[in-house]
Amino acid sequence: MSKEVYDAVLLTAEAVGVSMASKKLLKEPLGAGYLFKMFDKNGYAEEAKRHNMAMESLTAKREKYLEKVTDRRNKVAQPREELAETNSDIKSTNQSLELVRRINELTRKTLPRKPQLSNHYKPSPEMEEYMALFGLLVGGAVGGAAYLML
Repeated sequence: MSKEVYDAVLLTAEAVGVSMASKKLLKEPLGAGYLFKMFDKNGYAEEAKRHNMAMESLTAKREKYLEKVTDRRNKVAQPREELAETNSDIKSTNQSLELVRRINELTRKTLPRKPQLSNHYKPSPEMEEYMALFGLLVGGAVGGAAYLML
């Protein structure tokens, strides 16, 4: 668009320059009016009609062009939005996979052994005898009670 504006400014400057030069040299401005004066009345009307038709055609073509450009931008914008959404989904999925990996890593490690009294206390030989006798007595009592119940 800036190129079109630049071209329009150059053309306008050229037209003004030619008009001013022709006014000084020929004592009559050269320009579109001068060219149309050269036509007879019918020629001027026909040329004006052709010019107007060309301007209408140009306007219609520009409108179609702008519609196509807008449609294209909209068609490009939709996949870009989908891409952004997909990237967000991918990021979310990657975060979820990282959490699963960390969970798996933590669950694969063996748990420390549960502390037990036997790891810290070793009974004396005398206590071991008493415990054996107590076990036999309790075992015999439980066995006898079970026998009587049957």
